[in-house]
This record gives sequence, C-alpha cells and structure tokens, in this order.
Amino acid sequence: QVSKDPRYKEQNLYVINSEGDVLYSASQDVQIYKSDLPVIFKDDQYTVLYHDGEELTTSKQPIISVSQYNNGSCVAVSFEDHTDLYDFTSENDEDDKTIEIKEKGSYKIMAVDELQYKGIVLYDSSLKKMIYVDRSSKAMTQISITLTKVYYDQNNNIVLQNGQTSYIYMPEKNPIYMNSYYISGDTYL
Repeated sequence: QVSKDPRYKEQNLYVINSEGDVLYSASQDVQIYKSDLPVIFKDDQYTVLYHDGEELTTSKQPIISVSQYNNGSCVAVSFEDHTDLYDFTSENDEDDKTIEIKEKGSYKIMAVDELQYKGIVLYDSSLKKMIYVDRSSKAMTQISITLTKVYYDQNNNIVLQNGQTSYIYMPEKNPIYMNSYYISGDTYL
C-alpha cells in the first residue's frame, strides 16, 4: 500500500548508516519521509529511525512530523491526534521518558532546559500553539501565541520572541511582555 501523504517519497531517497550502508531505499514498496529523523512507510507501518538506523517507534497511524532538538536527547513524533515526546535524559534507558501530548498538531521542539532539566517547549506554527512540558511531573501548560524563536537565557528564563517583541514565560502563568531589563518573570524594570 502507498501512503497518501505527498511528503513520503518513492524515489531518489536513501537512509544510510554511519558506515555508509544503505538501510532503506525509496521505492514503490518503501516510502521515505525526510524530516529531522527519517520515517519509513513499509507494509502499512510507519517507522521512525533513530541513532544509526535503530527503530524509535512503529505505528499503523500516519506520522505527520518528527522533530529532534539539536540532534539531541528529545524527539517529538506527531500523529494526527496526538504527539509522543521522547525524552532521553540519561545514559540509562530505564530513565528515558515518553510523554503523550493529547493535542492535535505538528509540534516542533523549540527549546530544552539543559541546565536544570526542568522543561521542554514545543510549538505548532500553523496552530500558533505553544506547549510547555515539565520533565519531572509530565505536567503540561498550553498557550496560544505567535512565536518566531524560543530559548532559555543565561538565567534559565524561557524567552519567547515574535520578531522584535519579547516575553518571559514562567510555567502556568501568562507570558510577560518585556520592554526593559529583566532578571526573571517576577523581577524586571
């Protein structure tokens, strides 16, 4: 069977491992979607490949996007009705977390707290929806906002930007518009 999604290609696309061996070649039987991580559609199954061809997840549900943060330890796999967030926080596989986000959308991982391992920020640009995920409690906060950039600053504040407009975001609170110097969302001029 052929995927109806035009992003899945039937030709001129290959998945190779670090030694240069071809793992998958796009054809009528094998379709490949080139995203942050390759997605293979074969035998009515969608498979996301991770690391050196290792399978991250397999599903009969169509995968609409895959986002990996800076080739790092967080991966968001978006389906039609939800997104699975994989958080590989340590060398020990037993400590890895999978968090299901029960929201429609094609979410991109915009920022990850790599200092204190507190939160992950995802964003869907077409829905203009941001989701903050607390890494320890798995609690989620969702806001509607237009963004072009998200990052953690040197004080580990979450900075949201839309062009020249900046906000400080504190989980479970509304973004605070910043037009001056700030230390945090609670302390600013």
